[in-house]
Order: sequence, then C-alpha cells, then structure tokens
Amino acid sequence: KVISLETQDDYVKLFVGEFSKEECLFLIKKGSIAINGVSLTINEVNDASISLMLVPHTLQQTTFSDLKIGQILNVEFDYMTRIIAQQLKLLLSDSHFISGL
Repeated sequence: KVISLETQDDYVKLFVGEFSKEECLFLIKKGSIAINGVSLTINEVNDASISLMLVPHTLQQTTFSDLKIGQILNVEFDYMTRIIAQQLKLLLSDSHFISGL
C-alpha cells in the first residue's frame, strides 16, 4: 500500500507499507523488490514499511507517476531472499540440528 510520496527535484521517494510480520523478513536495505512488475532497490526499511526512490526514467516509462496515497500495489519479494529466509526458518526450527551445534 502506498503510504506517502515525496517529490525531490525530478525524483519521487515512494513509501510502501503495511507489510505483515512474515513479509518483513524479505525486506532488506539495498535489496530488490518488484512493485507492480518493476524491479526496484529498497532504500530504507522501517518497521513494516520501506522507501524506494523513483528516478525520472522509471517515472516516464511506468504508471508510477499516477500513484495515489492508499493505493494497493502488487508486490513480489526477491526470490533469493525468500529462499534464505525459508531455509533459516527451517534450520532454526530443527531442534536436533540446534542441539548438535
């Protein structure tokens, strides 16, 4: 969900939020995320929200210039980040493995 938009010269700082606790595991500063099918880099992670910088080229070639506060977005989390989070979750839940360390 679009939390806020801040125009900075030719750029737009996009704040996206209301991620669930589980989804927050996939949010990494300088990591990748796809918003409405566009791959972007996460600038900052704050609690259950992130900020992204939309450059002029992205604003011109996508519909991001039409975003509105409160708008629901399609979010796809980075595949490698999801794999690592899942493997760590499995590893940490395996009490036999933990006791063997």
